[in-house]
Amino acid sequence: MFLLPNDNGDLRVWFEVDKITEDGEYFYLKGRTNLLKGSIISGGIQTDGVQQAKRA
Repeated sequence: MFLLPNDNGDLRVWFEVDKITEDGEYFYLKGRTNLLKGSIISGGIQTDGVQQAKRA
């Protein structure tokens, strides 16, 4: 049985990453977080002054 953390849904998000894999386009993180089930996160990266971002 999986137990939810006490701060599940808190606006201060945390991750405990056990494993990171990638397929050449996306990164996949396996571990624990206090995000609510079904949450969507997105981000971007900036290199050499050029912003590159993908949206979910």
